Amino acid sequence: MEVTEALASCLLVTGQQCEMNQMNDLDSQQAILKEFQRCMHQIVQSALGRPRKCIFFCNSAVMILL
Repeated sequence: MEVTEALASCLLVTGQQCEMNQMNDLDSQQAILKEFQRCMHQIVQSALGRPRKCIFFCNSAVMILL
């Protein structure tokens, strides 16, 4: 799985959980943006060589990219 696919999957999972929890639009947008920020931080850290693996911890899944 590529990084962009993993990022999109994490955001999709977050959006689905927002719908399941019947969150309002503003709270849903904030949750998705927070997940995007967290994922981007992991991507940058991986690009800088810390850590060697890029691991995405979505709310209900773990994706490891080597």
